[in-house]
Amino acid sequence: AAYWRFVKDAQGVVVLPRVVKAGFLGAAEGGSGVMLARGADGAWSAPAFYTLGGASFGLQIGIQSTEVLLILRTDKAVRAFLDHQAKLGADAGLTVGVFGGGLEASTTTNLGADVLAFAHSVVGAFGGVALEGAVLVRRKDLNEAYYGAGATPQAIIIDRSLENPDADGLRAALGGT
Repeated sequence: AAYWRFVKDAQGVVVLPRVVKAGFLGAAEGGSGVMLARGADGAWSAPAFYTLGGASFGLQIGIQSTEVLLILRTDKAVRAFLDHQAKLGADAGLTVGVFGGGLEASTTTNLGADVLAFAHSVVGAFGGVALEGAVLVRRKDLNEAYYGAGATPQAIIIDRSLENPDADGLRAALGGT
């Protein structure tokens, strides 16, 4: 897939295996996933759990289930997600390039974007993929269930003081543990 060439230079990734968008006039979308960041040694951190949520208004109708991969290309993007539960789009000071399942990133002018969003529609139809204004929020409940009480994304991703060997397969798939 086109996105793998961006993973090797990424500072972080957010994997959202199922983002559901549904609407009639207004629309809502949401899905849970994980964020990992690359350390100075090149190894990927353990994953921290997040949820994506968003709403939009206008003439729209449909339901769609989409796989989404966010490539965090800069340290600025990683810090925005960790520190501010980043809102995607101009309000967060991050530039976002969105690519549908059939698009090659090399054919766009968004290669300087802080975040590259790759979307692959699995089921349904909707009038496009738009992450502008969506918010990525920490899942304290899932982080604590997976790592123990007091687990924070900072401790998991930056401090690397928390581990769970069940995540080693994902880290290996990204290109190293």
